Amino acid sequence: MAKRREKEHDQAVQLRLKGWSYSQIKDKLGIGKGTLSGWLEKYPLSASRIRELRDLNPRRIENFRNTMRLKREKHLNEIYQLMRVKIGRLSKRELLIAGIFLYWGEGTKSGRASVCVSNTDPFEAYQN
Repeated sequence: MAKRREKEHDQAVQLRLKGWSYSQIKDKLGIGKGTLSGWLEKYPLSASRIRELRDLNPRRIENFRNTMRLKREKHLNEIYQLMRVKIGRLSKRELLIAGIFLYWGEGTKSGRASVCVSNTDPFEAYQN
């Protein structure tokens, strides 16, 4: 093995012993994963380090967020389509009445996916 390659090999082994992944070593030293695989096959990572690298991987987290966003959008779209069929077309008068009720009620947000319309005193409307 040439001197330069030997130095890279030694650096790769040292980084691996510190718990670095192939991707991290590749980015640091500019060595292909195939070469690293051959050099480092005797230096596996511990199961806890593998879990740590997998769970904290920004690319994995972003993919998970995108997957969940797409699932949520698909689910909401299905609900919108179903309600469009069930409710049908609303007249201007029906939209006005719905808007008045929403304006009249007091809203709360208790979670990411829930909205509650309430009134602190339901008898207040009847007293005026």
